[in-house]
Amino acid sequence: MRESTIFHAAAVSLALLGIALDPGAARAGPAAQDAEPAWEYCGRRPLRLGPAQLPPQPGEKDPVSIAADNLSYDKTNDVLRLDGDIELAQGSRRIRSDALTYDVDEEEVSAKGNVDLAQPGLRARGTEATLNLKTNRGFVRNPSYRFSGPVNARGTAELAELFEDGSSRYRDIVYSTCRPGQRDWDIKAAELEIDQQEGRGVARHARLRVAGIPTLY
Repeated sequence: MRESTIFHAAAVSLALLGIALDPGAARAGPAAQDAEPAWEYCGRRPLRLGPAQLPPQPGEKDPVSIAADNLSYDKTNDVLRLDGDIELAQGSRRIRSDALTYDVDEEEVSAKGNVDLAQPGLRARGTEATLNLKTNRGFVRNPSYRFSGPVNARGTAELAELFEDGSSRYRDIVYSTCRPGQRDWDIKAAELEIDQQEGRGVARHARLRVAGIPTLY
């Protein structure tokens, strides 16, 4: 009964901000940009899918909806705390995790545990993430990532930084267009900046490895 009271109090307050709360609701499908090709797909985009057209980045006018098994609302600090099978949706973005806090005033999300973030051109699975829904700035720690668009690539990094325009920067990154389980080639770099909309990237302190053997610095 107490949990229900907390939920309704939060819903009444957050409804004014356009946030829908639905604990235990059926989850939406994956974000449109990840529907195809599949997570494990790498290489050039299949011709059968037509040209890559990334949806726009989420904006302030896109409503936010949240589903979770359990939630509580700190009315004094205007902070929502959720745990258990969480999904937050905002336009073309989805965030899933085991635990999440949402600072309503700052419009900032902090997620921990099996974090899965999907937005135009990028899907990242990591241990922890913070994202401001107003500025689109944030980070994902220890991500396994996949870029989608004209070229589909994957890899791992120590940190992924996300920026307002949808571009991203990665520290201590491994990048490849090889399918999972294949190691024909990859690039290992101290830093990589990617602009999926423009389809270009810049690597720093990078080396090319073929079959795991460094060949070009």
